[in-house]
Amino acid sequence: MLPANAINDPFSRFTAQLEVLHELAEEIQQGQRAPASQSGVHILDATEGPRAHQTLIRTATKGIRGTTRLPIVGGPLWRQTSNVIEVLKSGRTWRGIYDNAAIQREEILVHLRDAGAAGEQSRTVPRVPMKMVIADESRALVAVENDGATFHLLVGRCGLLDDLVGLFEGLWSFGTPVPGRAGVGGEQHTPFSDDRDLLSLLAAGATDESIARQLGLSLRTVQRRVRKLEDLLGAHTRFQAGIQAARRNLI
Repeated sequence: MLPANAINDPFSRFTAQLEVLHELAEEIQQGQRAPASQSGVHILDATEGPRAHQTLIRTATKGIRGTTRLPIVGGPLWRQTSNVIEVLKSGRTWRGIYDNAAIQREEILVHLRDAGAAGEQSRTVPRVPMKMVIADESRALVAVENDGATFHLLVGRCGLLDDLVGLFEGLWSFGTPVPGRAGVGGEQHTPFSDDRDLLSLLAAGATDESIARQLGLSLRTVQRRVRKLEDLLGAHTRFQAGIQAARRNLI
């Protein structure tokens, strides 16, 4: 039973559901409860989780929504990049939410570049509360981490699925867009045109060091260009510069 003050708040509803999931994971880990399917939630073992992840992606008819935080689950990152590109090439959609800690990793910046060039819509938030993949409106796969162990839950049509969808859309609405890295065509040259990649990485919350590695520039060059962009955008911090660029559709 959800608290009364959580009925109309998807974040409160999800927090309550998350507590239930952790309690369930502890009971399963201690052998106090057998996996149950009548609730629409199936507990998967370590080998079933990755297979279910691939099945959800392969069988989704409209698109995928997913969240990413460290450590990465669902197979090596290059495979996830391939999954995104394959889904997009088939005419389906892919929306991804990444937390700020994840996008400090160079390999994830590479993933964002390649997936964005293929058409992934991605946003960043300070913290992703749970790793999940949602296929259409019918199923979701959730990774529940508990005392060093990871349980995968396959969620069918039930109240929990509705809350997961609501959580994703709530995070999406508050997230900072990470523009596609294929470039913006058909626009006239502006003072920001040569810095779109840098602004995209700023908007994603990447550090100067990560930006320097990604763009093949020296740290001093990145810092000089960031200060110039802050002045042009009237921003007091590097993060504000990225936000202003996203809001003005400069990236």
